Amino acid sequence: MDQLILDEAIEIVEKTLQPNDAAIVLGAETWHPGVIGIVASRLVERYGRPTFLIGWDEVGEFGRGSGRSISGFDLHGALHQVGMHLEKYGGHTMAAGFTIRRDKFDAFRVAFLGVAGELLTPDDLAPSQRVDLELPLASVNEDLERLIRHLEPCGAGNPAPVFGVRNARAVGARRVGTNHLRFTLDDGSAVLP
Repeated sequence: MDQLILDEAIEIVEKTLQPNDAAIVLGAETWHPGVIGIVASRLVERYGRPTFLIGWDEVGEFGRGSGRSISGFDLHGALHQVGMHLEKYGGHTMAAGFTIRRDKFDAFRVAFLGVAGELLTPDDLAPSQRVDLELPLASVNEDLERLIRHLEPCGAGNPAPVFGVRNARAVGARRVGTNHLRFTLDDGSAVLP
């Protein structure tokens, strides 16, 4: 179910997202409130913008919204600024939810996009990848693997380390199956299969 909602939401975003939109706010009758938070997280990962998705009830009068944020944007604080458009809301910096009347959706969307536009800069919306340590491929060995295992378990409060290799080239790329590539990395210090 969440994949169907994600596909539908991506299709809408691709048609409607404007370059200056600092957030995404979408709603649909067919979106189940139990999974829209997961889908909102995936849209945040894909588009790098705070995202709210709303699933409307069977009558279409009320909707339940669920949202996820990007680093540096207080989602609950932003909802507080536009709370006059909502029946109720709650959450925290990175995730929030609300109940909204259908006739308030457009005003909420405009207001929330306005708040996000005021608080976020183009740099905040630029895709980025956190790199914890840059190292040469020659350093990637069993000793490093053992060291990484000492950092486990990894999760939300203890993210897995991300390593970067500068000037690496993909060599000998070939397709494996329908959606995968196999290749060798070479940065001049070593070759990693």
